[in-house]
Amino acid sequence: MPRIRFSLGVSPENAGRFDGDVEALIREHASGKYVCALGSCGLTPSGDAVERRAFMRQVELANELDLPLVISAEGAYDEALACIGEVGVPPRGMLLRAFSGSADELERWVGAGAYVSFDVRAGNEPDAYGSLVALVPKNRLLVESGAPHRFARQLAGSPTRPDQVVFAAEMLRGFCMADDLSDNYAALFGLRPFPK
Repeated sequence: MPRIRFSLGVSPENAGRFDGDVEALIREHASGKYVCALGSCGLTPSGDAVERRAFMRQVELANELDLPLVISAEGAYDEALACIGEVGVPPRGMLLRAFSGSADELERWVGAGAYVSFDVRAGNEPDAYGSLVALVPKNRLLVESGAPHRFARQLAGSPTRPDQVVFAAEMLRGFCMADDLSDNYAALFGLRPFPK
């Protein structure tokens, strides 16, 4: 699959599994031509010391390995940003994925230089998300198909959409163009032609 890129990391829900062996695996594969980021990692609202330690170590690895960092921090945005402040923002950048917090939280992340993605909830709730999307500079705005598991269950009663990325992107139409999104992905993840 020469056109597929992926990221490596341990999600907050699996932080207890982050150990020396997992770190060694990340290190081994991080220099490969198909790895474009570290993550998704982060914190949950009930994050404990184990979760915090795993997240901070992955932030350190993103800095050390010169990879962008993909962050999941729903309900723990301020705590996650504080952790990054202790370690340092990765020079290659960071993506706060599937944002669903407050305008104040979003402004702090944007101020720290984060790219921000919105998921299918933005399309389902345009009145709630439109003002949030407007706070993200056009050159740091992204869209994704993923949504937190608890929200995915809520979608069960919604009309089926074959392409959730398109569904979320429809809501962003007034804020950026498809080419902007492509450029933003390329800028953050360092996309370049695949080696032959």
